[in-house]
Order: sequence, then structure tokens, then C-alpha cells
Amino acid sequence: MASSCVCFSSSPTSKPTTTLQLLVTQDDDYFAALDCGAGTYSLAGAALCTKCEAGKYKATASVNTACDNCEVGKYSEDSAATVCTDCVAGTYSLDGTSLCTKCEVGKYKATAGINTACDNCEAGKYSEATVCTDCVACKFSAAVGASVAFACTDCGPGKYAPAGSLACSKCDAGTVSSSVGSALCAKCDPGSFSASAGHPYVHCVRRGRQAR
Repeated sequence: MASSCVCFSSSPTSKPTTTLQLLVTQDDDYFAALDCGAGTYSLAGAALCTKCEAGKYKATASVNTACDNCEVGKYSEDSAATVCTDCVAGTYSLDGTSLCTKCEVGKYKATAGINTACDNCEAGKYSEATVCTDCVACKFSAAVGASVAFACTDCGPGKYAPAGSLACSKCDAGTVSSSVGSALCAKCDPGSFSASAGHPYVHCVRRGRQAR
């Protein structure tokens, strides 16, 4: 005697459920199985389709024997995913992960997308979170991947550093910087001069005597 059995979920959710495979009985010894829906899979002989676990997805309905890992830089937090989501800037992921990981201190990732790892902050910058910040003017950092602000170091007398500097620069002749931590060098006053560049003890000189 011919009969039919249709298994489905009555839940209004738009996500596939564990009972998406349809089994139709035409007679006592004939069964026809429909494809598993997107976001699900089944093994041979299974009566039901299974949701893809977090970190995996299946984009289409078909003969889905397994779900695919989310690619690097993407994730799926929920089960039965049909797509994976890009990791946002400041995070990364390896393949098959359910969550993105924040960049460690001293590292950053500027864009969302295929983020397999975070990048070291360049010299002259540091990171205590997920973005790199310039060392403030008057300080420098030669280190790559600096993780704290105090990795930025004051320039000594006779030198200066704009924000984000990886090294201090010598003051030009005709300018001086007599203190530690200068963002720029001061020009000598009219009638005075400084012949040496970058010397820590040089002052502007007027008529054979120190004017500053």
C-alpha cells in the first residue's frame, strides 16, 4: 500500500533545522530521499539532516556529506550557517573557527576580511589594544610591535622627533634643542647663530657669548 511521510520542522525560523531531509515512502520497499538544505548535511543512511556546527557552513542544498570550514579571516558563531562572516578590523581567525580573536597588544589589523594574523605595529607606533598609535611628538620608538606607550622614548638634547618617529633627528645648524623630549628645534634669535647640528650642549651664540 502506497503511503508517504514528510518530516519537517514547524519552527518559523529561517535557519535550517535537524529535520530537513524529506523521506517519501512510495511502497513497502522503495524510499526516495531529498537533498539536505543549505546549512545542513547527512551521512549515508541517515534519516535526518544535521546542522552544520559553529565554525562551519554549507552554502547550498545538495547531497551534502559534510559542512565546509569557514575560511581564514571568517567565522560562524551559530549552527546551521549558510555563510561565514568576515572578521572585523582588529581581529583575525584561522579556518573553521566560531569566533574571531582580538589582535594581541603590539599588533593590529586595519581592515575586515581575510585576516589570518595581525601585523606588528611599525617602529614609531605602539598598540595597547587593536590599533597602533603614533608615539607622541618628542618621543620615538625603534621597536617593532611595541605594546605600551612607555616604549616610546624621549629624545635627548640637541634632537627632536615629530609624532610617530622611529628615531630622533638632529637639530639643524641655526636651531637648538637644549631640553629632553623636544618635538621641534627652536630657531636662533636674529643676531645669534648655532654652527653645530645636533650637539646636546650647543646654544645660540651672539657676539662671542652665549645668548641662550
